[in-house]
Amino acid sequence: MARAQAYWDWFQAKKIVEVVLYHSRFTEPHKEAIERRLIAMLGADAWEKGQPTGVAILTQIGELSVNISADLMISDLCPTDRLAQRAGRLARFKTRRDGKQAVVGELYLVEPQKTDKQGTKNSYPAPYGHWLGKRWEATTVLQKSDT
Repeated sequence: MARAQAYWDWFQAKKIVEVVLYHSRFTEPHKEAIERRLIAMLGADAWEKGQPTGVAILTQIGELSVNISADLMISDLCPTDRLAQRAGRLARFKTRRDGKQAVVGELYLVEPQKTDKQGTKNSYPAPYGHWLGKRWEATTVLQKSDT
């Protein structure tokens, strides 16, 4: 959640596009309002009208819950089954005002890292890992996804 918030803060500071943050800690009424906003920005109607706009920053809640599409996605490394759900939001709608057909979206994977007290960056596989007292270890499922 902190990484998603940091991305949102970065975009807010740039003031270049509308940006929406969506995570599981919002209350149900807030989630409904955010989903409506996301659909207005990146839903099927927006693509049909040629008006998709903005940046959506989603945590795991977005894997299944929102019917939106984008041509570009940046995702933290995650287990393959979850990545498939996320990637399902790429170039999702066939009817596009720009006339492009058979669009293949671009997906970039980021390995989450965290800086320790000594200033060293380390892999940070949470929530797909285990804390071993001094360091994180990725689960076997995540390790297989990173090959």
